[in-house]
Amino acid sequence: MTVEEVLKISATTLDFFQEYQDYKEGVSLEGEEKVKLLLQAFHLVENELALNYFPLTYEEVWETSLGTIPFSSFEKKVVRVLKVQDALGNDVDFSLFPTYLKTQPGKVVVRYNYQPIEKELADDCEFELYVSASLMAYGVNSAFCLASGLFEEANVWDKKYKQAIESAYKSAPCKRIRARRWG
Repeated sequence: MTVEEVLKISATTLDFFQEYQDYKEGVSLEGEEKVKLLLQAFHLVENELALNYFPLTYEEVWETSLGTIPFSSFEKKVVRVLKVQDALGNDVDFSLFPTYLKTQPGKVVVRYNYQPIEKELADDCEFELYVSASLMAYGVNSAFCLASGLFEEANVWDKKYKQAIESAYKSAPCKRIRARRWG
């Protein structure tokens, strides 16, 4: 799903799709402020989902002679290091410091959660599973209405957004313990 797909849904449901299209095609600048606000709302929602509900995970292979890997060298913005493994797939001890990760020297694989970067209209959304364009649009609509001072509408969209998150959460695979029967 692309950012534009989400914003089209939002512009349609918020009843300013024509302004959105005119701005996007360069016909009019009327919708410019709304489109910029929608894009900001998209970034807020994508970050909220990634940091609070559906963590984004990435792996990188590092070759290090000292066992020190600066966080600034990672391809994505590290939020939480999940595990570090050696070249054979064995878990390796690691320590976190404010600006770097310390582990054993040599080749290691670092698995971590990351924060999405800000995007433009043509960019792809970070989520591939469990998060639909409509779920994102509900959150964007809520944030857009809140920023626009439309508090009642923001509340309505926020309820839909939270319900969609709950529904997506239920469809995500998880381990469940079967109920025990006594007697």
